[in-house]
Amino acid sequence: ADAAAKVAADAAAAAAAAASSSSEAPAMMAAESSSSSEAPAMMATESSSEAPAMAVAAEPKLPTTGLGFDTTEAAAGSAVEGMSYVGVWAEDAAGCALVDQPSGEKYAVITGATVRIGATGACYGNNQPLVDGKATLNVGCPSQGKSVSIDISMPTPENLVFNGSPPLVRCVP
Repeated sequence: ADAAAKVAADAAAAAAAAASSSSEAPAMMAAESSSSSEAPAMMATESSSEAPAMAVAAEPKLPTTGLGFDTTEAAAGSAVEGMSYVGVWAEDAAGCALVDQPSGEKYAVITGATVRIGATGACYGNNQPLVDGKATLNVGCPSQGKSVSIDISMPTPENLVFNGSPPLVRCVP
């Protein structure tokens, strides 16, 4: 949740900066550096339970239909210590919406015993717990006719690095 709030705040700051065509600081930046006792307009919305529209980041939600059994199982996560990487992962929130859909690709579904990249067949193994935030998953992939090793790490609880990829985001039901 903290990571999502930071992403939303960073997106809001970038949008405010892009919208400003003058050399003045955007309203949100002015609120941080202002010595005036008056609250800028952007600050006035903080007491409301609703965030400004530009600060709302897309939530990495899975589709409500068409999910495979392994995707449903993985999305529930794992309470086993060191297995926090169990889940559904995609490049971004838009990718989460395409998991197990005909146009979906570039996502990973990881359970305690399987790894599936996109629509390819599942690879099977005895997935190991993370040690110091990293693990190597040695899995057999019958559909590919080979065994593979997959290096994973978790820089944050909501991000997974998969064989050196840019961080993937956790997709939620």
